[in-house]
Amino acid sequence: MQETHPANQAVSLVDRGESAAAMMPLTIGQTVPEREALSDQVVALVARSSGFQHSLPQGIASALAELVRAMNCYYSNLIEGHATHPIDIERSLREDFSAVAEQRDLQLEARAHIAVQAWIDGGGLQGRLFSRETLCAIHERFAAQLPERLLWITHPDTEARERVIPGALRTRDVRVGRPTPPSPGAIARLLSAYAEHYARLGTMECLLAAAAAHHRLLWIHPFLDGNGRVARLLSHALFVERLATGGLWSVARGLARQVDTYKGHLADCRSDLEAVSRWLARQKDNPNTLAAYQREIERFLLWLGLERGKALSEATGADITLFDDLLQAPERWPQWYGEAKPRHDHEWKPWGGRLSARSRYAALAVVNRCYRRLVTQGYLRLNPVDAAGLRLRQLRAAAVQERFLD
Repeated sequence: MQETHPANQAVSLVDRGESAAAMMPLTIGQTVPEREALSDQVVALVARSSGFQHSLPQGIASALAELVRAMNCYYSNLIEGHATHPIDIERSLREDFSAVAEQRDLQLEARAHIAVQAWIDGGGLQGRLFSRETLCAIHERFAAQLPERLLWITHPDTEARERVIPGALRTRDVRVGRPTPPSPGAIARLLSAYAEHYARLGTMECLLAAAAAHHRLLWIHPFLDGNGRVARLLSHALFVERLATGGLWSVARGLARQVDTYKGHLADCRSDLEAVSRWLARQKDNPNTLAAYQREIERFLLWLGLERGKALSEATGADITLFDDLLQAPERWPQWYGEAKPRHDHEWKPWGGRLSARSRYAALAVVNRCYRRLVTQGYLRLNPVDAAGLRLRQLRAAAVQERFLD
């Protein structure tokens, strides 16, 4: 894959083939144990936000929104490790900059943040949240106003200096702790899936998924630097649009008050892939079983995420039945069926022929075991294979019959 940079130079990007399935879940599924309590909190948030906004006269609300922008900037800078005093932030808005270069740079950074948030509060992103263009616009508007010194980062391994290009997606791998961000060649593909998924959510589902959207964007890590700032500004924009907050309150303050907890949750946040990997690790002493389990659950996750657009927590009995239909006649699904190719070949397809009843039953049995384990661990609340019990029992009977006829 090639990406064109502002200097009109085509750069060849490393692409390890990461798919949208690696981001799942993108929302809080119906079978997630905490969903009910989180839904109650969303309802309470909607009521309190609306009540607060309507309790203020318009003149006071406008002035308060300006104060909130400065406060949001202060706390967002704290999260980045930049302690900019509120007085210095206020002075920056009056073009009163410090004679000390480092302090002046932080003032310029603060002013840039406030300008971008004012643009958001004024409807700059109305109706176009989550898209690649929106994310790049936030990054460009912010980074383009930064002083030159703050646009340079140091490579952790080589100590080479590299300049951040405002609005440009990263073109190399980065190391930012765990989990490891995807390869640069996958970024455009992942951002497309990210935008498509979140843009179609209704207001309540979008609010419920706000933290997930925040985390998944940081996992993609689309920019060389400035991803945390973009994610927090996007979360602010989400609440401005979906809750009509008027910019009267900010998510950054809450995150900064417990910044270590916030960063810890970002590092610990689990995906379906991580949960399944832990389940597979239980078979590390049985290589043949591990290989079989890994093959079947990988194919299911790919199909569920890419074909159905769902996470493990969102699958239903109907999805399990449809998956078995695929196993029974994969040639009807050309995007999943084809001639055998190496796993990392771009033309690789998961299935190369019809499966016998025994093989279909074995595949669904692996999916069933995985779901049961994740329910036992509390990662999920329900096992959708249970809802497809009749199909599974019929398949088991056919598998037994096949075995006797062999």
